Amino acid sequence: MRNPLPAPDSAAPLGPNLWVVTGGFALCLLGLVVNGLSPQPGDSVAVLASPFAPPQTTGHVVARSGGWFEATTLSGHIVVARSTDRQFINTLYTNGAWLVFNPRVLTGCRPNPSPPVSIPKA
Repeated sequence: MRNPLPAPDSAAPLGPNLWVVTGGFALCLLGLVVNGLSPQPGDSVAVLASPFAPPQTTGHVVARSGGWFEATTLSGHIVVARSTDRQFINTLYTNGAWLVFNPRVLTGCRPNPSPPVSIPKA
């Protein structure tokens, strides 16, 4: 008795439909990640100025943009800042920021960080 179906060829290349589906899925996933990590106006933002400039450059960019400092990395090249101005992110780019992103990227998979400690004035 003959088998009406041919044996599958294991060396056959994947069809174009699989590549389209895989590429579409990857783009959707990338969009979700970028949307989830992009800063919103009024939120804290992490700011990176030129990594080739002195560390204080990022602080100067934040100060010229009207923001206030919340934290900084050990090297000083990345500053976490905040402002109530809705155009703060655009102003950061105008004043020389190379990258403005959500500071959650810096914390990775750590549990919720401890809240900032306020030091009472004497």
